[in-house]
Amino acid sequence: AAKATTDDMASGMASGDRDRAAARAMFKEVLSVRDGRPVRVVKVLTRPCRRSAVVDADGPQVGAAAPFVASLSAKADPTFGPNTVRLHSLKTGKLVHTLSVSAPVHSVESNHEFIVVTTQASVAVFYALSLEPVHTFGSYPAPPGVSAVALGHRWLAYAAIEAPPTGDGASY
Repeated sequence: AAKATTDDMASGMASGDRDRAAARAMFKEVLSVRDGRPVRVVKVLTRPCRRSAVVDADGPQVGAAAPFVASLSAKADPTFGPNTVRLHSLKTGKLVHTLSVSAPVHSVESNHEFIVVTTQASVAVFYALSLEPVHTFGSYPAPPGVSAVALGHRWLAYAAIEAPPTGDGASY
């Protein structure tokens, strides 16, 4: 049960594991990616659950390298632009996979089954273990830097494009 922290986001990122047994907060670096690429968002994703696996025809599941640290570039980069989420393995420290969407990424959320990537007007859902796309759908445009999505263990809430139906009672 560790907590991650990041630093040096102007030229990459680093994540540390907090030692709870220490009298003072001590951090041991567990991931360092200082590749000269500025990072604007770094997030440690929830470890995928094996029971949610979707078998990848190309071989072993990418999710076996989990837990992942997701990062978003701070500026356009010929290799990793604003439409890309980079996934680094906390186990190996290597770049494992990239998730690409059609517009600049606003945020990344995860649970044991899914990784959700939001843009200003869409939500893309990927399986957390295989990283295969599940579904992409439109959402109400969110202001830059704001995520209009929440992800629980069994639900996904987002700002819908359509107005809610009117009626005499709510349906759940």
